Amino acid sequence: MFMNTQSPFRPSTMHASICSVFVLGLPVVSYAQATLRSIVTDNVLPLFTALIGLIMTLSVLAFILGVARFMYTSGDDKSRAEGKKMMLWGIIALFLMVALWGVVALVKTTFFG
Repeated sequence: MFMNTQSPFRPSTMHASICSVFVLGLPVVSYAQATLRSIVTDNVLPLFTALIGLIMTLSVLAFILGVARFMYTSGDDKSRAEGKKMMLWGIIALFLMVALWGVVALVKTTFFG
């Protein structure tokens, strides 16, 4: 009767919005009973493991690009120096990521079984 068809708050749209909020928010509400231990082991540690793997992949690619730059620019000393620098930073990043991966594994086994 008095319903405006141009309003974004039509009963069907509002009903769908409310239902979708409840359906999408239900796992969050039910997860509220979880302990800190389960949150860390289920969410945080896998995220760190994935990020460490991604950064390790990027550091290996940086090292390979540094090797390629070093090999293919044999006549240009400036490019060779940049290739050496890229190889060095790739190795340093790879070392740090392997060490961080070990620390995450140590924390996981020590505190979370």
